[in-house]
Amino acid sequence: MTYNWSVSGWLKDGVPAGSFTTTTNSVTLVPSSYPPSSVYVWPVLNGVTQTQRYSALSLASFTSLASISGNNSLCTNATYSITGLQAGQTVAWSLSDTNIATLNNTTNTQTTLTRVGNGQVTLIATITNNCGQTIQKTKTIYLGLPSLPTKLTGPSSVTSGALVNYQSGGSIGATSYEWWLPFPYETVNAFDYFGQNWQKLTDASSSSSIRVFTGYAGNSGLIQVMGKNECGCGGVKTISVSHGSSGGAIPRMANPAKNNKYKIYPNPSDDMVFVDLKEEDNNRQKTTIITGELFDIIGYSKGKVQIIDDKAVINVGGLPKGIYILKISIDSETESHQIVVQ
Repeated sequence: MTYNWSVSGWLKDGVPAGSFTTTTNSVTLVPSSYPPSSVYVWPVLNGVTQTQRYSALSLASFTSLASISGNNSLCTNATYSITGLQAGQTVAWSLSDTNIATLNNTTNTQTTLTRVGNGQVTLIATITNNCGQTIQKTKTIYLGLPSLPTKLTGPSSVTSGALVNYQSGGSIGATSYEWWLPFPYETVNAFDYFGQNWQKLTDASSSSSIRVFTGYAGNSGLIQVMGKNECGCGGVKTISVSHGSSGGAIPRMANPAKNNKYKIYPNPSDDMVFVDLKEEDNNRQKTTIITGELFDIIGYSKGKVQIIDDKAVINVGGLPKGIYILKISIDSETESHQIVVQ
């Protein structure tokens, strides 16, 4: 019995194989090109060719865990690398837009990207394996300063001494945001609800939205936001803001009333206001003298209040109508109460 074989893209005994005959039912082949053909064989028995047999050959899908590393934004030039290549794999580097960036000093595993314009570009690494299959890895990079934020929303008229929210529409290429408030303004770790100037929080000043305190000085001006990256700040979006009777909410004071040890009554009042320890706190060790101080909503002191034996009386009959804050200091703790004079 003999076997007639037909193949292409294979080597047999180190030479290209095409059609050949063997007396054995097995053969050793080595690929000479990718992809090589399927393997066909016709058994011949007593001079009669039998039904064709074949081994269908296909390539497995090409997957890769390789990735491109490097900065997401670029001011001048930077080197980008690909990691995770397997043995025998090669890389061809290219760009989605050669009008705003160029590639140079390119090797199989890295390339240098140089900015020649502004905008967004995609760096492409085309990986080829030793079977001739390809797969692409990409990285989107923003060139130059961030774009102008798409929008800025929030009230243009604000209440003095209020907390107000502003929202940027986002800036392409920004890794953080820069916020400016009407001058003078302060960047603080915690809001000072008696402060005169506008305030923003240190840990919330670099996101695309912000909550600010408007202060009591009535300073009008601009709310400004800019996208920011390693190249600097981009274009500015603004809202002109003035103090009025709308926009924002009066902040709740520290240590809300439900946790306060003292009760204030009557409230509102146009005459006398009484300060008294809540019944549930009567069993604590009494402090002989506890100090208090009354402030107007702008933050100016209207006088000291001495609390003796956990009681006090405040005459508010001579004060202008409005909202006042009573701050009570109890040892190392402070609680605040809002008093309405009508």
